[in-house]
Amino acid sequence: MKKHLCLLPLLGMALSACSTTGSGPSTAHLPETTSEAAVAYAARCGSCHAIPHPKRYSYNVWLRMMPLMEKHIADRNMGKMSVEEQTLVLAYLKQHAQ
Repeated sequence: MKKHLCLLPLLGMALSACSTTGSGPSTAHLPETTSEAAVAYAARCGSCHAIPHPKRYSYNVWLRMMPLMEKHIADRNMGKMSVEEQTLVLAYLKQHAQ
């Protein structure tokens, strides 16, 4: 029983990260909140989880994460990111990463 109680905080974080309130993910905490790149980043990445600030990781880490996130998107049948969308999001992350 104690083992299961330890998992409750993780379950709460996972559920809150997947909540979809309002018209879509908020870009309020992101750099250049109204730019096409910030909106694309928030829309694609915020469809599954809370949107991390670009400074959370180095650009090299973002590069390694992109294929992993693409796999998750494909596994959920959410539509593949276009090359243009990937380029836009990666340029945004490069500009604002650690």
